[in-house]
Amino acid sequence: MKIGLGLGGGGARGLAHIGIFQVLEKHNVPISFLAGTSAGSIVGAMYAATKDSKWIEERFRKFFNHDLFRRLGTERMVPVSSQRSPLTQFAQKVRDRMVIAFSLQKSSIVKKSRLKEALSFLIPVSTFGELLVPLKVIATDLVSSDNCVYSEGDLLEAVVRSSSIPGYVEPTLDGSAIIVDGGTGSPNPVAVLKNDADFLISVDIKKELKHGNLNLNIFDIIQRSEEVTHYHLSSREASNAHYIIRPKEMYYHWAEFNKMDSLIEKGKTAMEKNVQYLKNEIKSYFSFGAKLRRWIVNE
Repeated sequence: MKIGLGLGGGGARGLAHIGIFQVLEKHNVPISFLAGTSAGSIVGAMYAATKDSKWIEERFRKFFNHDLFRRLGTERMVPVSSQRSPLTQFAQKVRDRMVIAFSLQKSSIVKKSRLKEALSFLIPVSTFGELLVPLKVIATDLVSSDNCVYSEGDLLEAVVRSSSIPGYVEPTLDGSAIIVDGGTGSPNPVAVLKNDADFLISVDIKKELKHGNLNLNIFDIIQRSEEVTHYHLSSREASNAHYIIRPKEMYYHWAEFNKMDSLIEKGKTAMEKNVQYLKNEIKSYFSFGAKLRRWIVNE
């Protein structure tokens, strides 16, 4: 019985994966293979190295109080709420224009080396060979549009590539390839485990789309368009799994790391509500009758 778990990307929303792992551990659901994109690759690497979700939570708490995290400047990327004062909203509009002007001159805001230094604090091993659970890390090549799947060699380099948010973190130039965040091409990477695991679980942490009067400016329209594309791609990829876990009310911006407690709780709640159904599905899938039916179909 081999179970594969695909961990979707989503920046801060990836903290929900911690809650998912904590409940899986509590209910003794064995994970044989892991795949991760972006934030999913970070949490996936930490779990694959330790099989200890409590340690992961504690390590993140230390990280968020460390200068390595502050130097990433993610708090400056969180958009201003429409509930803020008109002056604050005006300041946000000015900042949006500055970001657009800045982007015409630069390819990123944060150097790759800075992200790599931060991730070395979180991930306790440096190579795939040191992991306790096999892991596949997904990034995307902007030139070929292909997904890059890493499963051996330098683990830290692979996770950095998978977590290099386009326009925010410096991309990796590898020959003619330009490697960026795996969420660009594969936000829900469970399908890469099809040849490894018998039963596939996907944790889909895509941002839920708000509806109604959005009152969007040019910058917001561009961002909303990307969110809609990502939403549908993520849903389509998750459908490759036998079972999908979707935490509710995931309206969080990718940079809202200050919502750690709430996000972990979202993961826990979603997994607790699903864990018995999941165990029943796994039991049914590996039953003699189900195996016989699959054998007949494949013959």
